[in-house]
Amino acid sequence: MSGRRRGGRFQRGKFKGIKNGYKKKTKLEDHIYYLGSATQASDYETTTSFIINHIMKTYTRGRDIAEASETLEELDFTTSKPTLKKSIETDADLKKTEEKQFEYEFKDDYAEYRKRLYSDNKVKAYALLWERYSKGMKNKLESRKDFDTFSKNPSLLLQAIKEHALNYQENKYEMSIILQALRCLLNCK
Repeated sequence: MSGRRRGGRFQRGKFKGIKNGYKKKTKLEDHIYYLGSATQASDYETTTSFIINHIMKTYTRGRDIAEASETLEELDFTTSKPTLKKSIETDADLKKTEEKQFEYEFKDDYAEYRKRLYSDNKVKAYALLWERYSKGMKNKLESRKDFDTFSKNPSLLLQAIKEHALNYQENKYEMSIILQALRCLLNCK
């Protein structure tokens, strides 16, 4: 029975999240926004998708804030506000029953509309995003002229993060950017 452990299978060489020196990012603490470089351009996408999934899983009614974070735009709830329908029946009894049914449906829809916690989740998502930066990224964001405009607004904050994470040269020299991108493409494994 040498080489066997509990469960009857040989356990040597079991994959534990580290393969060829690369540790898979599985926890929220592992996902941080860094200032952009040519080699870290994909980190923004993976970090953002992980954080959006975390928001959808953990926040109560987090789908709204996740949708706003994916599209990088504020949601407009005036279009989804329910309205009370009126019956077009000519028969008085049918009209009365149909209007009563519409009233019940409206009450349910309006109660669901009021339960949306978008404003609370906005503040939570902003706080979560604010914790996920490197010091360099925080300094860049705080030094922006429009820093006060995206205060407590995760969609605008993500737009600013995207600018700094994917814009990896302050003073762009187009040929060096093209050369760096080609070098990254050719050195892909």
